[in-house]
Amino acid sequence: MSPSWLLGLVFLSFILSQVKVISSRDIFVIPNKYPLFKQCNKSWGKDVMEHDTICEVGCLMSCCAMALNYYKISVDQQTTTPGTLNTWLRNNGGYLKNDGLIENVLQKLQNVKYIGSKNVTDSQIINNLDNGVVTIAHVRNGTHFVLITGYAHHPSENWAVNDPFFNQTVYKTSDIVGFQVFTMKQ
Repeated sequence: MSPSWLLGLVFLSFILSQVKVISSRDIFVIPNKYPLFKQCNKSWGKDVMEHDTICEVGCLMSCCAMALNYYKISVDQQTTTPGTLNTWLRNNGGYLKNDGLIENVLQKLQNVKYIGSKNVTDSQIINNLDNGVVTIAHVRNGTHFVLITGYAHHPSENWAVNDPFFNQTVYKTSDIVGFQVFTMKQ
């Protein structure tokens, strides 16, 4: 093997590690390799938030745990998982009485800023992903949250996601009814 051929193979391997093929039509760019945490995992699924369990209603919190873990932001000197984040949130006033997450409480953690609940355009989602801005989508008619992890090239109507409950890896723009946006740094 010539050195240039080997270099080409290494480059191709790198490029392929940055994309995910969901179907023959969609090749996704995945800028950040967030871990996938399932909210019903036996290690934390039965943990109570305020009234209900993580398995029942912990999708937004589980998405936040994925992002915090990716950025190596720990809670109480522990690696962030839905279980450790839930305990921290319970101890820091992070939930409403109906188990809703109070996003601003996450700003008590170092290097976390809650940008807000807002609508963003497809181009803003791509820009967020390319710049490490955490974008969580509200899907399924506003009943569920998923962490957006990647985008398909032109058109960008399909989004690769980490879904903490369903075994679904892609949502369309038309499936999304809102967003939660955070910045996080290591």
